[in-house]
Amino acid sequence: MAHVYQSKNSKGKVHPKYRFQYIDYTGRRRTGTGTTSKKETKEIAEKVEAEHALIRNGYKEAPKAVTKNLKLNYSDIAEEYIDWGKIQGGRGGKPWGKGHLRNRERHLPWWQTELKLRKISDLNGCLVEVEKAIRKLMRNGRSGKTIANYVDSLKSFCNYCVEREYLEMNPLNKMKNIDSTPRKIRRCLSKDEINKLFEVIDKDHYRLLYLMALSTGLRANELRQLTIHDLDLEEQGLILHADWTKNRKAGFQPVPEFLLEDLKNFASENTATELYEKYHAEEESHPEYPLLFVPHDTVYALNKYLKDAGIPKKTSRGVIDFHAFRVTYINMIVGSGATAKTAQTLARHSTVDMTLNVYGRTDQDNLRKSIEHISSIIYA
Repeated sequence: MAHVYQSKNSKGKVHPKYRFQYIDYTGRRRTGTGTTSKKETKEIAEKVEAEHALIRNGYKEAPKAVTKNLKLNYSDIAEEYIDWGKIQGGRGGKPWGKGHLRNRERHLPWWQTELKLRKISDLNGCLVEVEKAIRKLMRNGRSGKTIANYVDSLKSFCNYCVEREYLEMNPLNKMKNIDSTPRKIRRCLSKDEINKLFEVIDKDHYRLLYLMALSTGLRANELRQLTIHDLDLEEQGLILHADWTKNRKAGFQPVPEFLLEDLKNFASENTATELYEKYHAEEESHPEYPLLFVPHDTVYALNKYLKDAGIPKKTSRGVIDFHAFRVTYINMIVGSGATAKTAQTLARHSTVDMTLNVYGRTDQDNLRKSIEHISSIIYA
């Protein structure tokens, strides 16, 4: 039989709301909170106890864990999800990468505000509101890739909730994929443009950085994470670590012999650390004993050097930014006559298709030679 009573706090003051005790369907004694009316609380208690009696006697199905968990706070579960990701959320049970973590930490609070999420249950039926938010991001000029990242953060969080019985199903399961085709097409630098660029570079650390980007194809953040200890002079290359490479795999990147001595001298003088302390004293985004100095804004200096060299930043073939060095590197590998597999391995891509069809660019000079060859056959 349910029992109704009023509780007191540590100062002996009576709480205005009545509480009640009842026996749940497992046989355990539980406590609940009613209203300021003893009669109403008694009715609530008897109703609750009767529901549990039906379950205990087999006349009604027991509630799922999901039903109880729907009352949990969105922010608490989002914080739990982030903590999980920092430890084992990545591939093979490894932590998320820094960029992945940064996206999750930025996107989940944004969705909470945009969708007015308080409880986990607020995610149920949110598809329409999510699609409205996507259209809003599009109107604000966000790229398809950026919007896809926003959606991926929320969809992955919902999957996490389903696996842990916080949600019964992912509310975004029926959502169509976002077109993430890049709006910005990067072009390759020609041999003449590369020569012109290095003629105007007036700082050794930028010269070394651009040479490394063109000679290894490493991305800006990968170059930023390299330390002096990653330089292997004996094997003539760089040791890559799984915790900061984009593909989350450890590896080894060969470096041209002419660069090794420059890297050794630059490292021995600890110049990169001095530059970080000078320009980014308040930031901690670089490792201890960095091999190179990679500014947070890689475009500012590059734009200046492109202008000084008379190299157009944008043409009909595409634009030049820091990532264009990687595009140039991959196309130089392909143009060298390397096999498709060799090019894929040096680019550290998961598929040959990514190397040849996403990063590969058509060489106009070779196209012209092919056309002229056809012409010579026709008119021979």
